[in-house]
Amino acid sequence: MAPLITLSACKRLSPPFQSTLWLWAILNFFSILLILPTTFVAALNPIPISVYAMAYASINEEKLIIQGGVDYQTPTLTPNVNQLMFLDLTLPFWDVTSPPWSYIPIGVPIPANLTTAFHSMSVSSDRNSFMIWDPNSPGSLTSFDMSKETWTPLVVPAGFQISEKGLKAATNPLTGKVYIPLGDRKMLMLVWDPVTTSFGAGAAALGPTPSVAVPDGTLPSGAGTVSSELMPDAVKEGMIGYTWTWCPSRKTFILFGGIPGTDPTAPYLHEFQPKGSKWTVMNTTGSVPPRMTGSCMEPAYKGTKMILFGGKGADQVSTGSIYILDLPTMVWSQGPNLDAMQNRSHMACAVAGDSFVVFGGVRRTDPNTIFKVDPTPLVYNINSNMWVSRFDRGSHYIEPSQTSTKSTKPAQPTDTSPSVPSPSSGLSGGAIAGIVTVGLVIIGAIIFFLIRKRNSQRQAALNDAERGQQGGNPQYEGPSSSEDAIVSLNDGRLEGPGTGRGDDTSYMVEIRPAAD
Repeated sequence: MAPLITLSACKRLSPPFQSTLWLWAILNFFSILLILPTTFVAALNPIPISVYAMAYASINEEKLIIQGGVDYQTPTLTPNVNQLMFLDLTLPFWDVTSPPWSYIPIGVPIPANLTTAFHSMSVSSDRNSFMIWDPNSPGSLTSFDMSKETWTPLVVPAGFQISEKGLKAATNPLTGKVYIPLGDRKMLMLVWDPVTTSFGAGAAALGPTPSVAVPDGTLPSGAGTVSSELMPDAVKEGMIGYTWTWCPSRKTFILFGGIPGTDPTAPYLHEFQPKGSKWTVMNTTGSVPPRMTGSCMEPAYKGTKMILFGGKGADQVSTGSIYILDLPTMVWSQGPNLDAMQNRSHMACAVAGDSFVVFGGVRRTDPNTIFKVDPTPLVYNINSNMWVSRFDRGSHYIEPSQTSTKSTKPAQPTDTSPSVPSPSSGLSGGAIAGIVTVGLVIIGAIIFFLIRKRNSQRQAALNDAERGQQGGNPQYEGPSSSEDAIVSLNDGRLEGPGTGRGDDTSYMVEIRPAAD
């Protein structure tokens, strides 16, 4: 007797419905891929305490490091903190609501003496370590090696111990020397050389005439060499609260502002040339900023521009003003002000590509009233001259050799809206995300039509098979009382129910011996 086959009938989904399910699954998969990075960044990135008067430094437009600062809570509760974190500036873009903060890996706990504020940070010329300078008795000098994750306390120079809080340290990356105006006994500029043992020379007046520097003999061997540069009286008018930064394009240091001394009309923008120890007044035009304290200043576009933000004026009220100094032309331009609720002083700043980033600070509305600011970073797009809500790593910097005489002057901003970015010739983060989304939709549509075409071809083949069976063999009328049917193999063909046109029945086949 011929073997018998048991067929268990089960309904199969129609091809159009299968295609719809496939398209839904594919689009959801790509949507998850887009959403997960942002979700993880928001969920995993720590949020720093919003502080002011922290030590900070920017490294190669790749990260902004912050340490310490004042956590203002109430007029009678202003504790110092010792947090040590960095903001990643290498990502193509991020929203200010989910900034990529991380803790700096440390092998041992942060030293207790770094729970402080109104101190300063300098970065080594090889960018592998940084030093934290905290003056005022007893003061501290601490080095951190980022590759070894180790802290090293150093002997504090005697003259630095009796200097004021609020001083700024900056490194000459060409020599590795660190310069701190008024860092020696409130009168001289402290110079720390981590390598050599020779002493440099100082300048007694605004000009090239040097005088012998004063060495500090209190430091043990191996701790570097400390010397002092004489400073002209005109520079000393900015005793504390000044900004001090290295300018890559000019290979000089630039000092701005500070608390005015006996002469409020004294110049407050100076340049120091380490080679020759020369101080000069920088004469500028345009929208010249007033003298301020507690501002921040960072070089942009390879040092062809200096970005100056925030601080306090003579009225001790914080500002939200931003100024751009174009160094080839020595012309200042002013960008749009922030909303007054975002005014601040004593914050941290950094530049990466077109983006100028601000973190922390404190808002002072009068000499006796201050408010804490939230930890959300501020981002200013240098190219569009607008305050924006998204960090963009792209850069519109053009090498001087490719720039015409007209293009050296910065464009004056015309739109003063602080929250809506203007369009630019480059692709912003939002544009990139839009392109990616459109691309995924197109890919999904192509896959949908390919699946539908395949199912149509398969259905056509089934219809042809049905017509062939109907023409050559009588249609089998199976039993209607059960979903299991017993059929036989006839000349290699399977005969049974479900051969009617339009039937979407599939079969689970089990071969077993026929009963006698």
